[in-house]
Amino acid sequence: MPNASFLLSASEKRGSAPIIFNSLKSLPVATEDQFSAGGPEAARPSLDVGLVNKAAKWLRKQLGLTIFGFDVVIQEISGDHVIVDLNYLPTFKEVPDSDAVPAFWDAIKSAYDLRKAN
Repeated sequence: MPNASFLLSASEKRGSAPIIFNSLKSLPVATEDQFSAGGPEAARPSLDVGLVNKAAKWLRKQLGLTIFGFDVVIQEISGDHVIVDLNYLPTFKEVPDSDAVPAFWDAIKSAYDLRKAN
């Protein structure tokens, strides 16, 4: 992370350490000591897949995008879901080819058909 040294110095003043990760790789995983006193399961709210699907549908309609991806961060205490990044042509590196190729082809075909109709 470009600002990791700033985060590290600021966190030392507060007595906690930031989680440093490469944003181009898989999601970071906190260590046991980074969870709150209630233990890992008590500290980690789960992803609300239904809410994320609703957000994807809303974004698709509002932005007129067919293929896009977004990152969601979950606030540890409240469980609030926050979209922190949106990409109009995301990576498919963690999506199996058997899912990615047909979805990508369908999106291209749908966009072509829509333009042809107009």
